[in-house]
Amino acid sequence: MGVPAGTPGRGCCAWLLLACLASSAAASRDADGWMYGRQGRALAGAAAARTGAATAAGDATVTAAVVAVQKPTGQPYEIGNITVQDVWVDPAAGRDTNTGASRGQALRTLRAALRRIPARRTLTAGYRIRIKRGRMTEQDMSGHLYFIGVRFELGGDHPLHCERCVNLLLRGVTVRGLCPGPYTECPVQEAAKLNQCTGVWVEDSARPVADIGWGWNAAFDCMVCQYGHLLNSRFHHGGWCAFVKGGSAHWLVAGNEVHHCDQSGLSAGQGTGFDYLVSPWIRYDSYDMYNNYIHDVEGAGLGVWGCYDCLLAHNTLVRVGRRSHTIEVTYGPRICTGDNVARCAAHHAAGGWGPPSPGGPDISIPNKHVLLLNNLVFNPPPYRSCLCGLKVW
Repeated sequence: MGVPAGTPGRGCCAWLLLACLASSAAASRDADGWMYGRQGRALAGAAAARTGAATAAGDATVTAAVVAVQKPTGQPYEIGNITVQDVWVDPAAGRDTNTGASRGQALRTLRAALRRIPARRTLTAGYRIRIKRGRMTEQDMSGHLYFIGVRFELGGDHPLHCERCVNLLLRGVTVRGLCPGPYTECPVQEAAKLNQCTGVWVEDSARPVADIGWGWNAAFDCMVCQYGHLLNSRFHHGGWCAFVKGGSAHWLVAGNEVHHCDQSGLSAGQGTGFDYLVSPWIRYDSYDMYNNYIHDVEGAGLGVWGCYDCLLAHNTLVRVGRRSHTIEVTYGPRICTGDNVARCAAHHAAGGWGPPSPGGPDISIPNKHVLLLNNLVFNPPPYRSCLCGLKVW
């Protein structure tokens, strides 16, 4: 039930996946593209069941669902090979009453295309949804997609926002906040915002490279997400270039270009509300970051904020730390936000690190087994870090 590895051509693609609730106010496509179905609407029921289970557990300790997710290996996400049947979509000129069997019979929406995939039975072949150039709104799309070569743009909030996605593939995507001025004054908070996801794979393709940027708070913000990678992609023009925040684990970040940010380049850990964490990841975080090129960052090029078994190796940092440090290893703050006080108490009773209720002091999450190996920092004169080269608390 996989799909051909690599991009089958130019333009944009999207792929059907289990339990991805990704949405965008507008996703524009640069050219004709492809989307491959896996098991059609049969998966939608499984997605709804998982979402409902998570909602029912809202006032207790949230435990991660058992899902088929691989650990990151540093290799692109493998999506297999299958035989497919084409369904055509034309957002500009299609009609949902058409058959979808050819360009001339193209449908208008992805929802209509997914209805062409047989439901409630095991398929013997896959379905490829071929998307012509056009523009789609959130209402035109269903929720179960791999995004390949798709461009997301928005002038506010988050151009790409995902909640509780599973096995979300973002290959060769462009996610851009539309800023009328400098990114520090941009109405977009984060270009890409992901919360409580399992299996997030952001990577390049032969053409184009994944490019995520322009948000006053961050270019890429991933909170309480387990298992994933950021590979051979670009993150830029944000308060923080890219961070995988507290409550996250088993991440690999390698081969990326990270540049032009205010607070930090790449960060492991950082502050998260205790009530948002998912068991069993209610203490430390864990990440590997290597072979990244980080440049023109006002704050620290690399940061570790409450991490266990973190490797930062063979990264190259150029013109970083003008107003702080080049690299910092410090505590990660954790609070109970008050959004779900019962969950804070449940996590605390289960041995999690965080306050049982709001209003008290922040809990400082320490670091353990952090390795900094063979990283190169080069600040050519007259550029220099403001405070010191390496900060460890």
